[in-house]
Formats: sequence, C-alpha cells, structure tokens
Amino acid sequence: MKAHDFIAVIFPQDPGKAYFAEIRKVNSNNTFECRFVHSSSIYIFKMQPGWIEVVQTSGLFKAGTKTNQVTLFSPIEQQYLGKGGNASVSFDDGKAYLGRVEEISPAMQIRFLHSGNIYSFDANQVAHHPGSPYDGRKALAIRAFDQGKSLFSEEKTMAISLSMVDGFNKQLSGEFGVILKRTDTDQILYQNDNLSAEDSTANDLLSVVINEGQNLIVLIDFHPAFNPYTANPISSSEIDRTTTISGSKTFTYKSTPEMHFSVKIQNDTSTVTATSSENAIRSKYSEVTSNSSTSVTPEAKLEGSVGIDLFGIVEIGGGGSIGGTSTVETGTGSTDGTGISHESGTETSRTWNVYYPMGLEIVPAL
Repeated sequence: MKAHDFIAVIFPQDPGKAYFAEIRKVNSNNTFECRFVHSSSIYIFKMQPGWIEVVQTSGLFKAGTKTNQVTLFSPIEQQYLGKGGNASVSFDDGKAYLGRVEEISPAMQIRFLHSGNIYSFDANQVAHHPGSPYDGRKALAIRAFDQGKSLFSEEKTMAISLSMVDGFNKQLSGEFGVILKRTDTDQILYQNDNLSAEDSTANDLLSVVINEGQNLIVLIDFHPAFNPYTANPISSSEIDRTTTISGSKTFTYKSTPEMHFSVKIQNDTSTVTATSSENAIRSKYSEVTSNSSTSVTPEAKLEGSVGIDLFGIVEIGGGGSIGGTSTVETGTGSTDGTGISHESGTETSRTWNVYYPMGLEIVPAL
C-alpha cells in the first residue's frame, strides 16, 4: 500500500456496500490516512493482523470500527487503457477517483465505481457529464490500475469436519448445525444448519478469507438420529430436531488444509432414589425436560423422544449406600423405545447416580 492507491472497504454496519477511498499517506506506525471519495471524509486506519481499525475519522463509521473486507487497487505500467480495465482520474482540485473503462472509442467512457456515473473524456482529456461539477474540466491524469486484490489474503478452500461421541466415547449419529465466526467483527465465515453425521462424522467444504492467528468461535448444535447408536445408518436416517445439545469454543486459527472439531457430550450427574434404574432415569428425565428452558440445562433441550436415550446410570453401591462398586450403563436402547434397561426383582428403594447431557465439549484439531 502506498499514497494514491485506492481501497474498497466493506464495513460491518453496511455489509451490502463497498466504499472507495484514495490513500493519502502511509505512516510508519502501521496507520494510514485516506479520503473516501463519495463524501471526502478523512479516515485514519490502523493495520492489525488480519483487519483494519478506524482510529480517527470525520465520517460515519466511528473510531473502533473494524473490518477485514478490504480490496487494494494499485497502478500498473500500461501505456494504453483497455476496455474493462480500471483507471484513476485526477482533477485540478487535488481529488482522484477510481473507475472502470466502459468504452475507448470514439470517446473514452469511464464509470466511477463509487457512484456509477459515467464520464466521457475527449482527446484532450476534458470530462463531459452534464450537471456534474467536473463537466467541462480537464483531467490532470488518467492512469491504468489493476483489478484489485484482498489487502490481507486470498480466499482459500478447506475441508471442515466434525466427529461426534457421547460422554463415554461411544459414536453417535445425527445432524449438526454449525456456525463459524470471527470474534473481532462477528462476521460469519461458515454456516450449515443441516450438516449430516450419518456415521458419527460430518464433512463439508468452506471457502474463506482468513489469516493465521485469527481468533474464531464455532457454535455447534447436535440433533441425534432416532437411532443414535446404530452403526452405519442409512443416508435417510430420521433426525430428532426437538432434541438439541449445544456448545461453543473460541480458538486461534492455524493454517491447515482441514479444520476438524472433535465433539463430545458433556454429562452431569445427579443422585436419585428409586426402585429401579428405569424409574431413576424417568424421574431425572422428567425433571430435566420440565426445566429445559432454565439454567438446569442451559445448553440442552431434550423434549424429543431420543433425549432419554442419552441418559444412563452409574449405580452407587446397593440399597442406597454410597461408596460401593459402581457399574455404568450407556446407550443400551430397549425394545420399548425408551433406551432404558428393565430390571426384575424386589422393588426396594436404592440410590442411583443418573447421568444426563448438559452441553457439548468441542476440541479443535488444527
């Protein structure tokens, strides 16, 4: 970047519009000064790793505004301007504008990129656009410019994958909802609300402009299949979308051809006194689902029929005593669709340790 280059900036407050500015000065302290051509507002930006930040302005977007969507345009050594190329036009008031060459004959026509207005220039480089302040004024210079490139990095395509297990590392099938965002600008880099994990894994591609060292956050929802522990389910597996387990993770991006996330259910446990493991699980399931909108399960909504399949028992001793030999039952799945193993025998009260999902543990593997 140097003086008299141009930049096109997309601000997060106005994501549908590019604002064009001429660079006036580049300073030694990683700041630069520019004039936005549509308003003549002067901005000073500070260069950061992967983005620019407004530090001083007379314009609309206040100090502290950050963006990474910046395209840099620079002059090129080219004797003749060609149709479809970019060009800067400077006038005697010290202002310059970036435009695209629409025609070269019989008169050169340049469409200014910030406004869309088309100016004709005769053989003496006199501008013609009725009603314009530059109508009849001679351009001091018309220079060829390149097509522009990202100020920070080029767009890259990489694989994104997720693997899913329960709290005991047993594979689960289902569906992910995934959002990947920058933490500094809140810009969404990737979103897929229906990412299938038929065999406990999900794969996709994302195209993104991102630099190593950028801080990101991934937000994941998991919806289990109606038979979540079934091995190699068919591609048409039905999903219980009324059961949702969620989590998020902030991490620092490292350059890699694949972005992988290992996802695991985080369980909580609670002691329940009941006559059987089935009754203990049903009791806890009823308590959790009736409070699923409160802080009892802040990252799990278990209203669906599959939710109870993710509950289980760690038995603590016998007859309700604590400190005995413990056994663990996970994902057993019974014939009545509850996922609970049935027991026979005398129905005496015992103390059961019931585990149930509370959220997702997400580990980026970069």
